[in-house]
Amino acid sequence: MSAPVMYANGHSVSPEQAEERGIGLAKAAGLNNATAEQLRALSTEEILALENNYLLDGIITRDGEYVPTSIAEAFQEGRVDGERLGIGNVQNEGSFFAALTESAAGKPMDEVAYRDNLEALEKQYALPGFADKVMQEYPASDYGSPAEAYAQVITDSWFAAPIYRIADSLDNQIKVYYYEFSDPTCPKYVTTDFAQGTAHTYELPYLFPGFHGSSDLSTDLNKKQQKVAKEMVKLWTGMSEVDRRGIWERFDSDRAQYLKLGQGKPQMMDMKDYRERHHFDFWQNIRLY
Repeated sequence: MSAPVMYANGHSVSPEQAEERGIGLAKAAGLNNATAEQLRALSTEEILALENNYLLDGIITRDGEYVPTSIAEAFQEGRVDGERLGIGNVQNEGSFFAALTESAAGKPMDEVAYRDNLEALEKQYALPGFADKVMQEYPASDYGSPAEAYAQVITDSWFAAPIYRIADSLDNQIKVYYYEFSDPTCPKYVTTDFAQGTAHTYELPYLFPGFHGSSDLSTDLNKKQQKVAKEMVKLWTGMSEVDRRGIWERFDSDRAQYLKLGQGKPQMMDMKDYRERHHFDFWQNIRLY
């Protein structure tokens, strides 16, 4: 569903740039002109402690042959196959990644850690001033905790804003259908100290009963959620019939609407609230994509 879309956020690097990141990590580990054996000898703990400044998460390495360009550029240039596309996100995608960040740190995220994580993204994106601008737009005081502020940043920058950009790029080429899934009561299989809402992958138990990631927590659905799940399965497996059913209207950038899923019957909603909740104007000006 939404996970692959974070890789379509427009960021791509050359093989040389990707190699430079790897060399940087090796040097940070004290290895100059490192051999493969030396790199393999690094412990998991050593790598995790150093990786933030060298990650390529959400960034494609374009080699000119197998990946000649970024997905976003290909979409903008009209190089796309297929007749229709269902695309969207869950409302609180970033909560999952904030939870993983806290888990790796072994403690709840505070203001200092919030800024540190944004500065790591600033280096990853090579956007000077990124952390300052984001903290001004997403002050921790506006959220329940620094982790929730960070989660909203990830939701909006990795998912909502780039997904909308893809839909906007493609709606005059193929039929695009936009959705957002939100069920605050959905089963959760990651434990956190903050309110997760509907986090990344939490829609999967509605499509694949019993899915629980790598945890052993139950993700059984209640009766209301089972009804939502049945409707979602019909939509996802019946895209060829979506126009006939009349539930999910086609996305049109001039009359932007999305299908709200997760609570009660699916219903079409105006994009104005969606764009405001996900800080679209801010991300448009940041020019991250």
